[in-house]
Formats: sequence, structure tokens, C-alpha cells
Amino acid sequence: MKRSQAYYEFKQAIKLLKELYNPISSFLYYIGVKDNVIVKSKKIGSFKFDSSQRDLCHSLLLVLPYLKDSDKQKCKDFFNQASQGEIVELEKFKVVREECGIFAEEFCEYPYEFKNMEKGKIILDIGSNVGDTALDFASKGLTVYGFEPVRELYELSLKNVGLNPHLKDKTNLFNYAVSYKKGTISIDKMDSTSEYIDSEDSYEIEVITLEDILSKFNIKPTLLKMDCEGCEFDIIRNTDLSGFEEIIMEHHAGLRNDNHEDIVNILEKQGFKVNVVPLWTFDIEDIGIIHAYK
Repeated sequence: MKRSQAYYEFKQAIKLLKELYNPISSFLYYIGVKDNVIVKSKKIGSFKFDSSQRDLCHSLLLVLPYLKDSDKQKCKDFFNQASQGEIVELEKFKVVREECGIFAEEFCEYPYEFKNMEKGKIILDIGSNVGDTALDFASKGLTVYGFEPVRELYELSLKNVGLNPHLKDKTNLFNYAVSYKKGTISIDKMDSTSEYIDSEDSYEIEVITLEDILSKFNIKPTLLKMDCEGCEFDIIRNTDLSGFEEIIMEHHAGLRNDNHEDIVNILEKQGFKVNVVPLWTFDIEDIGIIHAYK
């Protein structure tokens, strides 16, 4: 059963009480009541945000309760750069400031750590967003084929790849939606894109299947990452994934009022061992990480 946004905001607020010297004013900014704030973190210092940096502040407040001690300085440097400059330099690549907050996830429990990431392997990145995971995979020696249906996010991903010529040959990004059957769909009709587009956005996007990808690009990927806000259910229920060695995905059962145990059972029947762990403050029944491997 899907929990309300207010429920998760309350859970996050409780966690932030331990992380901040000024939790009340920070949380009021977090939920949109305040337009400016200085977030005073107990772990990594203070950061000033105005009304144009709300998403970036959201990322900081999300990360703080899960921040690893070994990454405190890197996280501090990241948010100092992101709140002041146009380009943010991470350890292995650069990104543009816009929508860069998603890259902060690497400073806590990063969910996409595959067991076998030998250089030269091919990985499919379904829901490549602004190129965050694609660049991370490429920096580790993998060849990436990433697919993102939202045009604005896709264009940002191209900018991010363009800042990193040393990774360009390993990072192949495409403006497609991926599902269990091919066709076209209006971007405003996709449940999985609702939080990323403006209400007036409406354009057609091509939908392709995993089988289309393998034949179109003549590749044999062994790793699969999916973060597509619910499309993972349709793909798994209608596709034989047994040819992959390892799969990591976010499940969004709450978004669909579905049951994540259903796709766990399907993956087990296809020969995978499966682990499921919660993500952030979310209840595992609503959102979690599914790791399938052989």
C-alpha cells in the first residue's frame, strides 16, 4: 500500500533532528514554506540556499542521515561547489550544476554496486536520468548504453558526458522509453515521468524493448540497471532476463499499488538469487532496491 508524501516527510524530519542545529527552519524550507535558508549540519558545516536551489537542498537533507564518515569531506566539497559554481568536479568526472544533486547519492549507501564490474563489460542503464549512473559505470571501465525518455533530463545527460571526453567513448545515451512492447507514447501519459516534467509538457517518445536494444546495437550486455519509476514491473513480467549475469533496480511498487514480491519470484524462477533492501526512509513495500545475481 502506498504511503503518503506527508508520511515520508515526517520520517525524514525525525531523522534530521539528529543531523541539524536548525532542523525547524531547514525543514520549512524543505517543504516549501521558506524561500531561503542556511542549513547548519552537525557533520559537514553550513550551506546557504535560495529559492532557486531547493532541489539541491533537498538532496543535502536526504543524504545527511546516511552519510558515510569516509565521505564527509567529499560531500562538503560537492555541496560547496554546487551551491556556488556552474560546474561541479567529482572524483572521476565533472557535471553541470543543474540537477546535480542526484550525484550526491554516491556519498551514502550507493545502490548500484554490482558484484562483477570487470572492465569492458556492457551494462544497460534503463532510466539514465542526467547521466549520473552512466558516468559512474563508465568511470569504472564499463561500456554503457543508457536510455532516458524525458527530453530535458536526456539533454542534461549529454551536457554531462560532454564535460568528460575521457568517458565519452564508453557512454552511449539515447532518448527512448523502454518497456515490454514497442510503440510510441505521450510523455505526459507516463506515470514514471510525472515528477520530472511540467504540466504543459506533451510530446511523443519512442518506446523500445530490451530485445530491440540488443538487436539495434548488436550488443550482448551482462549487467542491467533499472530505475524507471514503475516500468520495471512490466519489463520483468514480460521479458526473459535470464541472459543477464546481474541486475540491480529500484522497485516502485507504491507508485503502482503493486507488490514487489511478485517480480522477486519471477527473477528467482529465471535462475537468480535475489536480495531486497530498503532505500532511504521509504518502506520496503513502496520503494526498495532489488539485487538479482547468479
